[in-house]
Amino acid sequence: MLSHSSRLPAAEVSYVGALTRVNGEGPGRKGDQIVFIFSGPEPQRSIFEQEVFKQLKGLTQPVVIIRGTPLLQNLPSVNNAILYNHLPAKEMQEVMRSAALIVCRSGYSSVMDINALRQKSVLVPTPGQTEQEYLAQYLMEQRFAISADQHNFELQQVIEKAATFPYDGFIETNPALLQKAIRLFCRTAGVGARILPESPNRASILFVRQVIHCSRQTI
Repeated sequence: MLSHSSRLPAAEVSYVGALTRVNGEGPGRKGDQIVFIFSGPEPQRSIFEQEVFKQLKGLTQPVVIIRGTPLLQNLPSVNNAILYNHLPAKEMQEVMRSAALIVCRSGYSSVMDINALRQKSVLVPTPGQTEQEYLAQYLMEQRFAISADQHNFELQQVIEKAATFPYDGFIETNPALLQKAIRLFCRTAGVGARILPESPNRASILFVRQVIHCSRQTI
């Protein structure tokens, strides 16, 4: 299970904690750039991107934009901004690690990466995705991140708010939880688990998929 609950199903369950593709926790060398990460379904990805482009005019702070469009090659020209259509995971991690502020969607993967890096962020849920809307609001109440609405997004306003927001609601991680859950699953499925990844990152997630594949072969 990915979250705690007061009522658990009858089947045996395990809480695996925070899963992230980030290798190593904690912030690195901070820069002064704002990093925008656009993602999610169209047309909302493009709508949010275009709104941000308009509001970047007059902003003196350096900006890095990851557009979330891996199939495109051409890049638009935006003043005071470095743009990428897509970045591999390692390069994405380094950009996020060096950011002064990250603006992105409030999906699970983004939230867990931000948590591992202990970064300041503004979460803008995809309109109509109620789970993202709930999560962004909840995390702001927990002082994890600022929540902003795409329809009323004001860049200068969120920058000013981020400057005074406490950002002290980060989630503690425990790699042993995932290790325990994998071993329990392997015992239940009758699959050996002699070599386990040491941290709950992308390698661990891929390992879980491998275990599931192996267990299907034995059924």
